[in-house]
Amino acid sequence: MLGTVARQGAVRDLTWDRVNFTRRAIDLRVDHPGPRTGRALVPMNNMLFEVLTEAKEGARSDHVVEWAEGQIASIRKGFARAVRNAGLTGVGMHTLRHTAAVHMIETGGR
Repeated sequence: MLGTVARQGAVRDLTWDRVNFTRRAIDLRVDHPGPRTGRALVPMNNMLFEVLTEAKEGARSDHVVEWAEGQIASIRKGFARAVRNAGLTGVGMHTLRHTAAVHMIETGGR
C-alpha cells in the first residue's frame, strides 16, 4: 500500500498477472461491470520492485497478498498486528496511502 497509494481492496485483489516486472508497473485496474473504481496503472519504485521480486519467488497462489495459498479476506487484522509489533500508535491503513502520496509528490511522481 505504501508503494502504490492503493486502497486495501485493490491490494487484496491484486494478482501476479497484473504485476509487470519488465515494465516495472502494477495494474490496479480491474475489468468488471459497474462504476469505475478509480484504480490506476502505477510504477514500481526500487524498494517495491525488490520486495515483489522476492515475494513472487515464494508465491503459493495467484494473489500477491496471500494466506494459506489463497486470497485473504481482509488485511485489517494483520496490519493492526504489524503496527502493534512495531510499537507504533495512531497509524492506520490510510496513513500509508497519505504517506505514499506525499512521497510521490516529493519525487515528482516516481
